Amino acid sequence: RLVHIYSIEIISIESPRVKMRINCSKGTYIRSLCHDIGEKLGCHGCMENLVRERVGDFSIEDTIIIEEIQKLVNENKIENAILPIDSVFSSYPKLTVRSEATKKCLNGVKLYFSDFDETCINKICDQKMYRIYLKNGAFVGVYKKKQDSFIVEKMFYENI
Repeated sequence: RLVHIYSIEIISIESPRVKMRINCSKGTYIRSLCHDIGEKLGCHGCMENLVRERVGDFSIEDTIIIEEIQKLVNENKIENAILPIDSVFSSYPKLTVRSEATKKCLNGVKLYFSDFDETCINKICDQKMYRIYLKNGAFVGVYKKKQDSFIVEKMFYENI
């Protein structure tokens, strides 16, 4: 797989250890990168520790520790900390089905361009994956585009 290394920042050097921050594309194996850097330097390189500071739209700054979760549970406020499932797919374009296509959509039937609200048609591009919603705003799931149609990849709708 082709990967991209956008940046490598040296945080500290305490020989023989180097602490660094790497901004890279998905599919990058940091363990392999450390090995390759060691090879280029003529020494051995291995990874001792890894902290993912960001994955997609999710950042370590947005996380909460277990004690905070327990406090929210005790206060009956845990809902305040739970993100909606569609936030995981926020990088996928959002499409809304026409009211007439609701039943097809909820049954996981193949969808076509004509099944989508007219305001969504211009959002259909070469993207492979789409977030699909009902007219009432309910998230249904993720669909994969196949030429002129969309097939269900994963359903999440619970209110059937």
